[in-house]
Formats: sequence, structure tokens, C-alpha cells
Amino acid sequence: MRNFSRFVFVILTLMVGLIAFIFAMENQQPVSLAIIGWSSPILPVSVLVLFAFVLGALGGAVFLEGLRLRKGRKRSD
Repeated sequence: MRNFSRFVFVILTLMVGLIAFIFAMENQQPVSLAIIGWSSPILPVSVLVLFAFVLGALGGAVFLEGLRLRKGRKRSD
């Protein structure tokens, strides 16, 4: 069962990578992001969107890890 789970994980990871690659190739229009008076350098849309996706995924992972640690701490008390 462990090998099957690993296989599914690898296939899903490859699919997400392929979708991200296709998205990046299709969205090459240069844009500049402006937030509260600050402007980013001119980058392709895909770079900004993929950066936001990665930042959100990391934030979610940190949040879930914090919940897991807090839940474990409550059980040990």
C-alpha cells in the first residue's frame, strides 16, 4: 500500500508540474504589480501567479504544522 501511495504522489506531483509549466508558457505578458505605492519589477504574469501559489502553499503548510503541534501539545498535558 505504501508503494501505491508513493506512486500516486509522484504522478500527482508530475501532473501539477506539467500544468504549472503549461501555465507559465501561456502567460508571458509582462506586468508590474503595484501595492501601496511600491511597484515590482516588470515580470511575466506567470512568475507572479506561481510565486503567489508557492507562498500560499508554504503558508498553509506552516499553519497546518502549527495546528498539528498544538494538538499534540494538548494531548500530552
